[in-house]
Amino acid sequence: MPWFLSALKDASSRTMFKLNGDNRRVSRTCMFNCVFWAFGSCIEGFKHRRPIISIDAMHLYGKYKVKLLIAMKMDGNNKDYPLAFAVVESKSKEAWGWSLACLTLYVMDQDHLCIISNKHSGIKSCFDDISRTYLEPPKAYHWYCLRHLASNVNTKWKIPELKNLVWRANQVRKFKATLELIHNVKELVYEYLKLRAKKSGHLHMTTNADTNQ
Repeated sequence: MPWFLSALKDASSRTMFKLNGDNRRVSRTCMFNCVFWAFGSCIEGFKHRRPIISIDAMHLYGKYKVKLLIAMKMDGNNKDYPLAFAVVESKSKEAWGWSLACLTLYVMDQDHLCIISNKHSGIKSCFDDISRTYLEPPKAYHWYCLRHLASNVNTKWKIPELKNLVWRANQVRKFKATLELIHNVKELVYEYLKLRAKKSGHLHMTTNADTNQ
């Protein structure tokens, strides 16, 4: 891993990384904990794009059962723009907090960053923790991904009309009107969405593809 990261740095001096491990009794060896890296070209390109990123995680199914955390955004053509990566043991509050701290330290050089995610408890706990000032306004603002929210509604109630209505609530001016339509279809979904909007402290939820909120 140190050789791989050094090679990335040699290829692009602007590439940033952080490797954490626990020292062992054997000289010059350690136990891997987690690693973060962001390619220099991606960091430089992000400076010229809208300060909106999405974060997510996936399981790695190779020899080591670890998690890959990803920060990305959409470019001007609504194509995926990779920004930063981290490999951690679990999707815990500590792992997400460490990854986001690296992201704001090594990649972000501006305030008013919009971070979009699903409602994973580890992510939510990070933003609820007031000691993590790097995730507090005006440095960063947290929003929920509308794609995940619509999927959750569809899975829980299986009413296609509701999923389409949730998709319409992607802007402030549409949110209240859409909620009233949802209330007429299923009151439980109406209460579900209002509760989540209240808990998040936001009036509306966002989607990766819609950057006009």
